[in-house]
Amino acid sequence: MKNESSSHFFLESESHFNLVELATVCREDRKIGLCFGKPGIGKTVSAKRFCNWQTIEANLTAKNAVSVEPAAMMLCDSIYYLPSVTVSAPRLRSELTQLRNRFEDAFLRAVSWQSPAAWAQETQKQHLKLVVVDEAFRLKYQALEELRDIQEQWDIGVLLIADPGFERSLRKMWHFSVRVAHAEELQPLSAAETAQYIDHQLKTLNLPKPPEEVYTLIYWYTQGVLRTLVNLFAMIVRILKINEDVVREITRDVVETAREMMMFGISGTLSKPALQLRPES
Repeated sequence: MKNESSSHFFLESESHFNLVELATVCREDRKIGLCFGKPGIGKTVSAKRFCNWQTIEANLTAKNAVSVEPAAMMLCDSIYYLPSVTVSAPRLRSELTQLRNRFEDAFLRAVSWQSPAAWAQETQKQHLKLVVVDEAFRLKYQALEELRDIQEQWDIGVLLIADPGFERSLRKMWHFSVRVAHAEELQPLSAAETAQYIDHQLKTLNLPKPPEEVYTLIYWYTQGVLRTLVNLFAMIVRILKINEDVVREITRDVVETAREMMMFGISGTLSKPALQLRPES
């Protein structure tokens, strides 16, 4: 069994495409949008991927005026923002203003490295077009109103990402809710998408294809929640490593044992007894 990391693997699910479509509409129309879904289904990962946040973050932290992947940086026009739990309206404006200024500075550095002749012209433009605000349920009414003012003053789009129930809370904030032009509920992975993830893990770990009941069992236990799926496979890998002399494939017992060792499995398993870890000698 290979011990390779699959942390860079990204499953382009239907929910990801829905988020990308919504973010694109908000960016182009300069409107406020909302996408919400269960925790752990991949909203944050999809949002950062849309923004190409890995490239932006590398440029924000770069020293000595060095530009990281300047060609890729010049294609970026969206930033990702995660407010703190206790964020206030003044702090929200301060943090977003600093983030915008740092983004514009990084963008212009990329221009100076990639296309020096266009630098003077680019300094007169605004390159930020969208702000993605994650964990938007942390924002109180005053902070949301501050965000609305920023959206109008900067003439940008805003995409709020939150958990289910936030859309109902917004209905009580009439002045803000009427400005939310687009909304989309994101769903967990489907059974077919979960099977794609399992197949990738099997290939990465160099394991044989298990029976169909294992696919069904994993989907039943995880309900297509990506974070739960990742944690379940981490536990499966641990079990296989501990018992590598007797277990060389993913079976029902292995899956049930992994489930028992996780939070959502502490109330017990299904009918079959779980596989025991290596017995004491």
